[in-house]
This record gives sequence, structure tokens and C-alpha cells, in this order.
Amino acid sequence: MIIASNRLPVNITEEKGKLTLHRSLGGLATALGSVVDNYPMLWIGWPGFKKKLTQKQLRDLSFPETLVPITISAQLLKRYYDHLANGTLWPLMHGIKPTRLSIKADWDATSEVTKRFSDAISEHLESDDVIWVHDYHLVLLPKMLRDHGVENRIGFFLHTPFPPAKTLLKWKHYNRMLESLSRVDVLGFQTERDVVNFKECLAAAKLTMRKGAIVQAFPIGIDYKAYRSAVKVPTVGMYLRKLKKTVTGKKVILSVSRLDYTKGIIEQLWAVEKVLEDYGPTKVVYKLVVAPSRETVDEYQRLKNDIDETVDVINKRLKKRYGVEPIEFAYRSHGFEELNAWYRTADVLLVTPKIDGMNLVVKEYIAARDDERGAIVLSETIGAAFQLKDAILVNPTDIGAISQGLQAALAMPALERIKRWKALRLNVRRENVFWWTKQFLDALQDKNKSQK
Repeated sequence: MIIASNRLPVNITEEKGKLTLHRSLGGLATALGSVVDNYPMLWIGWPGFKKKLTQKQLRDLSFPETLVPITISAQLLKRYYDHLANGTLWPLMHGIKPTRLSIKADWDATSEVTKRFSDAISEHLESDDVIWVHDYHLVLLPKMLRDHGVENRIGFFLHTPFPPAKTLLKWKHYNRMLESLSRVDVLGFQTERDVVNFKECLAAAKLTMRKGAIVQAFPIGIDYKAYRSAVKVPTVGMYLRKLKKTVTGKKVILSVSRLDYTKGIIEQLWAVEKVLEDYGPTKVVYKLVVAPSRETVDEYQRLKNDIDETVDVINKRLKKRYGVEPIEFAYRSHGFEELNAWYRTADVLLVTPKIDGMNLVVKEYIAARDDERGAIVLSETIGAAFQLKDAILVNPTDIGAISQGLQAALAMPALERIKRWKALRLNVRRENVFWWTKQFLDALQDKNKSQK
């Protein structure tokens, strides 16, 4: 299996002129990192370093034989990654008007990066290999591979939502995306909603899929056992002991996301404010974890400022009245061990993006807990809501509905909490990352499907 994704599951850091390779956490790296040992695999992608690396530097970094790095210069990265992928495609996939119009230079850069992926795949490709392409960054890759004569089976999995026809077809270049996706053998989405949206777009564009192609929902999962057994890790125990000293006797509401305008963070804050007023801010802690993301983009800088100001306004007002600041805002990435301790401590997880492909935080929270005391307030519009129907589902744009959901979670009777939790846990345990990978690869490796 050859995997192609924008990022390799590693990071490169530079200190005093020395480059070092590290395994990365989060996103696709976490999802597939659990299964790479079970399949013979070659992973092609960008190693996340914003300077062009020489061949000597690449050799000195000693990449594992299973990883093939694609070098991208800072200038090329800006047009391919910042402008087209994140400035245009990311909002478009989420049904939001793009923040910038793509220009020819952006497309040229994206074509150049896509060609580097195509060349790397062709260089390593053998006749019985299958190719698994991931996410919107590489949406042009399937067509380029086919145009270069590749007849191996190609799968494409989109980790974001897919927009309805009324949104996508307003975009001038929609045919480029649809033509490329129509050339794969297996096209995977997170939910049936996304499958329906794609098929409507394909029909509206008067395109058809490659003969024998499968278009299907493959909801992504997590490594359930890894989160479940993390309590045995000494560092997790250390974090748990620290947390018990600071939150004992209080209800803990936890929110974990990265900085993004789709995550509904401001709405969460105002919804939590009402709950703090009603429940008593001395009795509740709201832990808001936001991982930095795309900080060079204006929209993200403005969002960070808005979050800072909103947290400050609410905390100052409540401190003046009650003598406490109940919102604990952490703008940094939390490692696996620290996050696992928070999952085990929080009484309620609040996950309310306006829309999301899946959102694995909610599944991690469920897997991490070894009791039935947890509760989840979940956006009804994200992929996880299609599977985890025993969470409290709310409209993520309705601040009052989020507040009511939180109050219901905090006041939920024990028997109802246990019943809901057992159903949630069963789904996350069964439909884990190994299940997801097997479902997709079984379809991709089906030799009976036509390649014509």
C-alpha cells in the first residue's frame, strides 16, 4: 500500500542549525500510526519543514525506509498550502465562502506539488500495489496519476465534509476537483450526508465515476485500546494527581479543538457563561484547550484575538461578582498523556463545531474513560453525531441550545448517564481505527473490481 498525504507522520525541528526528526501527533498521523505495522506500507508526504531541504540534509535525517519525503519550498508552500488548500478548499469543503479567490499562480503551485507526489509514487510503484490518497490537499492527484498511465487501484479518503451542490457549483473550478475524484476506484467519505452531496455534485456536473468504482461512507475511528490503557502510563498518573488537587469538588467541562473558525469556540464560551451563572462559577471549571493552527492567516489571528477577549470579559465579570475565574484557557497543543488525564477528569465534554468531517476528540474521550460518569454535548452537524446518537445533540449555532445541553449533561441522572455511556463506548470500541482501515482496504484491494 502506498499512502499519499500532505503530511508525513513526522516533524523536523531545527536547533542551533541541527535538524532532528520526530514522530508527530494528531490528524492522520495519529489515525494511521496505529495500523502501519499491520500492512506493508510506503508513506509519501511533506515532512512539515518550511525550508527546502538538500539531498544531504534528507540523508542525514535518516528517514525510515517506509517514509518518502516530498520537499516543498516556502514560496511554493504559501501558494499551494496557505492560498489554495487552506484559503479556498478548506472553507469550501465546510460549506463556507472561501476567504480568497484562487489565482493562476496558486493553481500552478498546486500542480507542481501534485506532480512531485505523482512522480514519487510512480518511482516506487509496482504492479500489484494499491494507492491510498488522503484529503483535499491532494484532490488533483488521482487524475494526474491516471493521465500518466497509472492503472493500479486508487482510493481517496476525504477527512473533511463534502459540500452540497448549491455551494460547490458556485465555485468556478469545481470541475477540476470532480473530474479527479471520478477517476478513483474507491472514494470514501465520513458520512452518508457527504456521499449524497458528492453524488449530487457529480450528477450536476454531468460526470460519472470510473467503471466499478465504490463511493461509500467509511467513518474513521481511533485506537481504542491505546486510550483505554493509557492510565498505566506513569506520566498520565502524574497529570491525574495534579488535576485532582485543583478540581476536586468541582464539575469539569472540557473542550478540545484547534484554532479554526469552523469549531464554534466563541459560541461555546457564551453558552458556558450562562451555565456558570446558573450552576455557580465556584462549582464549575471550564477547561478550554485550543491548539495553535495557521497563525499566519489573518482570519485565524482575528479568531485568536476574539477568543482572548471573550475569555477575558467573562472571567473578569465573574471574578468581580464571585471572586473566581472559572474559564481555564490553554492556547497550546496538549500531548497524549496530558490530554488523556483531562479526558479522565472531565464530567462533560463539549464538542460543538459548526460542521466537521468526523472530530475524533469525542471518540478519544469515550475510549479514555474507565467509568460511566462521562457525558457529551455534541454538535448535531459533525460526522461523529451520525454514529454517537446517545450523546446530547445540539445545534452548534444556537447558544441557548448549547447551554441547555450542558445543563442537561451536568444534571443527568446516574442511570441515564450509564445507559448512554455504554452505547457510546460500544460504538467507539467496535468501529475503531483498525475497523476503518480494514473496511477501506478490503474495498480497495478487491481484485474483482474493473480497472477500466
